[in-house]
Amino acid sequence: MEVTGRGTLSDTGVDVCVATALRHRNDALSTSYSSMETRGPNTAVVLGTEGRIEIDSVWYFPAVVTVKNVTGQELERFDQPVSGRGMQYQAAEAEQLIAEGEVESPLMTHEQSVAVMATMDAVREEIGVRCPGEQRRQKPAGWPGRRARRPGRCWAGMSDVAATGVGRSPPAR
Repeated sequence: MEVTGRGTLSDTGVDVCVATALRHRNDALSTSYSSMETRGPNTAVVLGTEGRIEIDSVWYFPAVVTVKNVTGQELERFDQPVSGRGMQYQAAEAEQLIAEGEVESPLMTHEQSVAVMATMDAVREEIGVRCPGEQRRQKPAGWPGRRARRPGRCWAGMSDVAATGVGRSPPAR
C-alpha cells in the first residue's frame, strides 16, 4: 500500500488537521480528511463501478447505510436501531472468544490489526507526528518537509471519507 498524508500540527505537535490518500492493491484509492478545528458532514462513501454505499453521519457509530446504483437509485437501506455506540458487539465477541479459549478473532485477525496500525504509523510519519518515547527516524537526504505548523489554517474541501477505484468517474449524485 502507498500512503500519502498531509497535516497541520499544533505548536505542541498534535495533528489538528489530516488529509490522507492511500493506494491499495489493484490501484484502488481511498481518501480521508479529519480536523479538530472544522466540522464536516462526517459521512462515508464507498464508490464502485456499479454504484455506491453511503454511510450517514456519524459513520463510526451505528448509522444508516444506503446502497445506490450508478444513477443514484436506492437499492437497499439498512437502518436498525442499536443501543449505545455499537461497541458492545466487540466486547461480546471478545467475551465469547475468551470463554472458548481463543486468542484471535477471525473477524479481525492479529495480522489485520497490525496492518491497520502500520497504515496509521505511515500517516503519522508523513505528517510528522511523534508519540512520547518514539525515536525519530533518519530521513533520506533531500526528504521534503511534509508538515505545516500553522494552527488554525485547516481547510475542509473534501468529504470526510471517500473511496473509489482509480481511473473511474464517480457516479452522479
